[in-house]
Amino acid sequence: KIAGLVLLGLLVIWTFVFLYQKSRPKIKTYRIETVTKNNIEKRTVATGKVQPRNEILIKPQMSGIISEIYKEAGEKVVAGDVIAKIQVIPDMVNLSGAESRVERAQLSADQSRSNYERDRKLYENQVISKEEFEKVQLQYRNDQEELRAATDNLSLVRTGITKSSA
Repeated sequence: KIAGLVLLGLLVIWTFVFLYQKSRPKIKTYRIETVTKNNIEKRTVATGKVQPRNEILIKPQMSGIISEIYKEAGEKVVAGDVIAKIQVIPDMVNLSGAESRVERAQLSADQSRSNYERDRKLYENQVISKEEFEKVQLQYRNDQEELRAATDNLSLVRTGITKSSA
């Protein structure tokens, strides 16, 4: 019975000592460094999304794949600056139509050239009137212009650049 009381007393004393040790503030320890000369770096980490003041949507006049980019995001541009190169992928329906237009214009130009040459000789020999010759001459010029326009259109459909503007 005495041993039980002594054991109980020791347990109570040990509990008070344990709680007393826990309630005391911990001793702060500091690390000591030697002084060195360095640059001060200030860093800021920010999360979120950057919103531009002015955002402009760019729509090319023709469809295709961007093959080269000349300006990076955030660079300033002015009107007329080339910002990218587009590789044109021709639409087969438009390409076929442009090719057939060139063929028709070529046939018409060939026919009007032969009519012009024949009527020029007739006019020089005074077989036909000047008015008839001028009609044939005008048709010849119109057909040549139509051939040039059809060729430019075909070039535009294929590459995105006309031969007259290159």
